Amino acid sequence: MLESIQWLAHQRLCEVRRAGRGKVIGPIVAPDLHTAKALVRHCLRQHPGCSMRVDSDPCLGMSSGLAKLRLAHVDTAKTMMRGPSAPNEMDYFGLASQAYG
Repeated sequence: MLESIQWLAHQRLCEVRRAGRGKVIGPIVAPDLHTAKALVRHCLRQHPGCSMRVDSDPCLGMSSGLAKLRLAHVDTAKTMMRGPSAPNEMDYFGLASQAYG
């Protein structure tokens, strides 16, 4: 179940949904890695003390940023897409994955 969509200026997107015993952040769509990390920090601040997860493929470049936010690497997600990708000025940094299940 979708809990919140975090839109910040200029069409940056980050969703927070219930997943198992906690919550998952994703998808994360932003123009650059710095902005993507800022979106994740914002979501973490909105849900203090909650078990949080971000599904991200290592090739998306978020791994070290997530580690700095104290989100441990547990497993590797496989990136799959259906339909159009993000607009040219945007990129994916976190996956929606099985959270929509």
